[in-house]
Amino acid sequence: MAVLITTVIRRVLRWAMAISSVSLACQATAANVPLVHNCLAFDGQNCSVSVSVRKKSVSMWLDQPDASVPEAVTSVLKEYYAAARNNDTAKIADTFSVADKSRSKILEEMRKNPGKYARFYQVKAVKLNMLASIGLYYLVGVEWYGEGSKRLAGWSELVHCADDCKMSAQMMSASDPLINFANVVVYPGESIQQPVGGHVIEYPQSSDRSGIFGYQASGNNAQLKAKFAAVKELRQAFLDNQDIIANAGDDIVAKIVATMSPYWNNPNSTDVTYLPRPNSTGMHALNVISLNAVLANVQEISPLLLIQGNYVDFVFFKMKFSDTDQRLAFLAVGDNGKIVPQIQLERTDGVIAQAFQTSVVYRDIQQRLMP
Repeated sequence: MAVLITTVIRRVLRWAMAISSVSLACQATAANVPLVHNCLAFDGQNCSVSVSVRKKSVSMWLDQPDASVPEAVTSVLKEYYAAARNNDTAKIADTFSVADKSRSKILEEMRKNPGKYARFYQVKAVKLNMLASIGLYYLVGVEWYGEGSKRLAGWSELVHCADDCKMSAQMMSASDPLINFANVVVYPGESIQQPVGGHVIEYPQSSDRSGIFGYQASGNNAQLKAKFAAVKELRQAFLDNQDIIANAGDDIVAKIVATMSPYWNNPNSTDVTYLPRPNSTGMHALNVISLNAVLANVQEISPLLLIQGNYVDFVFFKMKFSDTDQRLAFLAVGDNGKIVPQIQLERTDGVIAQAFQTSVVYRDIQQRLMP
């Protein structure tokens, strides 16, 4: 019995040491990935919006790994791609993390789409070109190559490293605050020496693998009110035209779009706006009918903050639905003084808007402006 117990203990210790070595190796390599700062928009000579994350460029073929990427990361990527090329769904699932619930997610995806990996045999080689680290995740930029070294596509893989490293299916998860935040802070911009000098938001907090989003207030009170005018006038136009809109019947969308036109850049019936709803949290996608309903029924709106983007200014304002229900909102306003819907934003301005909508950034700004 004593021999059996000793043998079991030794096996447990070896298992624990193996897991510990994987975790420590990932942590050590994370420390070797530099914290880089990028500016997404400038206000004159000063940065108005910045992102920071541990990130570096790499140039490594997956079948010829080197020390630029943690061995635990390249190992699981090799397992995953080998299984994917063979369309071996059981082995594919085994490479995904249970800890972040990715395994059940990928199994469900493959159940709904049995041919998800059917053409993956065409990927003959994989080249890694970027490594970023945030929280317990590594984001890995990859390029796929087919026969004759023909480049097929670029992609990003997510690897979750807790006790061990496994593939993650959380990249497109709209409900995961870390992934939403990570998708913003890894965005490339103009290299700067440090984050913007205004307010910075770190997530996860108290971690040497945090991502950082920074923003600086722009303009003065008069400029804020000038940009806010489009929002204020749009709301008033909706209020003034409620009877016409309410009785428009099948023409309701056309009437709303016509009402928006003086204050909205190239309004379209399919435009989607992100604003809070009463008795809700965060931002919600509103079609033009919902936009009319929300702005026409809000009790009061008031300007709070202006942040300069590249081609628009982001105007933050308070929406008061009742004495106990007040929400933070923002809209983009162009140089022509008209509101610019998100679909029309230049790419980097679109990323900035996406950042403001993440739960991490939105809650922080709301707590600062509306404590």
